[in-house]
Amino acid sequence: MPKFSVKKPLTVFVAVLAIVVLGVVFMVFAALSTVLGVCENILAMVRELTGWSRPKGCVVCGVGIFLLALTTALGYSVLHFQPFAPGSAWLDFWDFIVSNNVLPLGSLVLALFCCNRFGWGWDNFVAEANTGRGLKVRPWMKPIFKYFVPGAILFIYIYGMVTFHWR
Repeated sequence: MPKFSVKKPLTVFVAVLAIVVLGVVFMVFAALSTVLGVCENILAMVRELTGWSRPKGCVVCGVGIFLLALTTALGYSVLHFQPFAPGSAWLDFWDFIVSNNVLPLGSLVLALFCCNRFGWGWDNFVAEANTGRGLKVRPWMKPIFKYFVPGAILFIYIYGMVTFHWR
């Protein structure tokens, strides 16, 4: 790495430019890899549920995701929509759906699935959770995972719905 000094402003400019270019490349790679990871899960689920081939699933998922993304991209102009209050838009609607509904209800389903007979079951959950090194799930934790965790998630969900500013 070259030594920087006030006498070499071009060297400092080139170094700053290199850092900016590397930062942009990193952020583009991070964004694309995240989108690819999310879309791959959607595609896997659609293929599993429908039995479609990978190319057909890619086309259908790509078109569906593109159309849903258009609501956000055009939500302040052509597809103007105020779901909650004046000044809100599609982005607020999708944020509400995902953050206030999908995430808490998904965690509730996961908590119930891991610890109950109609799902994975407590014994299978403990066997999987206790593989490897680190903290272990102990038998005395069963009532916490089976009753308290789902109850806490349900309370948080209901509290979020009651205190949400609908209008």
